[in-house]
Amino acid sequence: MAPVAQESKVLLILGNQLFPLKHLPPAKDVQVFMAEDHELCTYYRFHKHKIILFLAAMRTYADELKAAGYRVQYFSWMIVPSERKAMSKSWRHFLSR
Repeated sequence: MAPVAQESKVLLILGNQLFPLKHLPPAKDVQVFMAEDHELCTYYRFHKHKIILFLAAMRTYADELKAAGYRVQYFSWMIVPSERKAMSKSWRHFLSR
């Protein structure tokens, strides 16, 4: 009997879910997907310093995850329209792993 392939789990982390790493599943068990949400940053007229702080916190958290051995796919919302198709393709590739 052939061994059963282990499913890869994806952990979606939003900007308001930057919990201490001890609360996350082990790095070997998951892939992490993080994306900056343009709608979240523009839905209200937030002060630009608040948006900078929010995005900086997300980027720093992604770096912490990588340093802890997590496989992280991080998308910045500041991509130009010509790169959106590539981002969509990358997201599909990420999910297919």
